[in-house]
Amino acid sequence: MPLAGTGTLAYRMFAPREIEVRIERGRPGVVAGRSVLDVAGPWRVDEVWWAEALDGALTPHAADAYDALLDDGIVRRIVFERGRWYLCGVYD
Repeated sequence: MPLAGTGTLAYRMFAPREIEVRIERGRPGVVAGRSVLDVAGPWRVDEVWWAEALDGALTPHAADAYDALLDDGIVRRIVFERGRWYLCGVYD
């Protein structure tokens, strides 16, 4: 389901940066101090095959990705992984 107010957008991925996210009603409500207007997701990434490369163990690499439209009009890809939130890219 597309986010409200968005058309065709290009995704720019970059190195993940840890951010603060506040959950409201079970979903991201505030991201890095900005209000979330709409959110799509989560999309579960669960890759056991990648776990050994990440930490040398067989602990699954699991993450939940969301696309969040913030109050500045920018859609950001945020990811919840191992108890932390990361900003991973933007749509423009």
